[in-house]
Amino acid sequence: GSQLLRLTIDLAAADSREPGPVLVTGWVGLIYEQITTGYLNRVGFDVLAVNSVQDLAYFGGVAAELGFEQENLLLSGLPFLGPRPLPQRGGPVRRVLYADQPTVPGPAAERRHLYQWLIDYAYAHPEREVLLKPRHRPGEDTFHRMKHHPADLLAGIECPANFRVDYTPISEILPTVDLLVTMSSTACLEAVGAGCRVGLVLDFGVQERYGNHAFLGSGLLRTVDQLIADDIGSPDPEWLGGYFFDRPGTATEQIADRVE
Repeated sequence: GSQLLRLTIDLAAADSREPGPVLVTGWVGLIYEQITTGYLNRVGFDVLAVNSVQDLAYFGGVAAELGFEQENLLLSGLPFLGPRPLPQRGGPVRRVLYADQPTVPGPAAERRHLYQWLIDYAYAHPEREVLLKPRHRPGEDTFHRMKHHPADLLAGIECPANFRVDYTPISEILPTVDLLVTMSSTACLEAVGAGCRVGLVLDFGVQERYGNHAFLGSGLLRTVDQLIADDIGSPDPEWLGGYFFDRPGTATEQIADRVE
């Protein structure tokens, strides 16, 4: 964000009589922190692609308070979501996927606790396949790299036959998943969109550093004991409407139309 601010300042300071480039920016997924700072770092761009109704309302309020124009705000939505989620699938839970995150939780002790719970879940439900999906393979280069990869933390630990680490991309495996569990990954929205049941682990509490405060009101926060007992929530319609809404085209199409 700070580099985006510097870009707009440098372009504004450039001595040129020619029109400048059209600048487009946005946010990769759910905004967990620095929502005001992030907006103000981007406010000088021509197009700000906004992911949710809630974010649009917040940015509009900040703009009105500080006297900024709001025409550069574009509610494009998350690019991997359609306007409507598929109906939530019913039936027995046969395959469970945990969508791991590289930095949530951060400490090794908390991550071990989480992986141990997944193993306990697999023992409690031997008829179910329990998959742990890391964000990346050990040593693989990525924007956020895990400090405590499951391949390291699970080394030497005896795991049940129905539990395994899987690197299949989320988009490919979701159609076969009955329950997706995570702490605060945007994969949960992708899962809801695909009609998959979702549970967000609540056992470490609700904190900004976990990013799960963004899911207050979602109806999906659950303790691990609730998940083991199949006490699974359903998405709150009002919260869901912030991410799934009617729009004239895909996120990419809307951004391209605004740029033109």
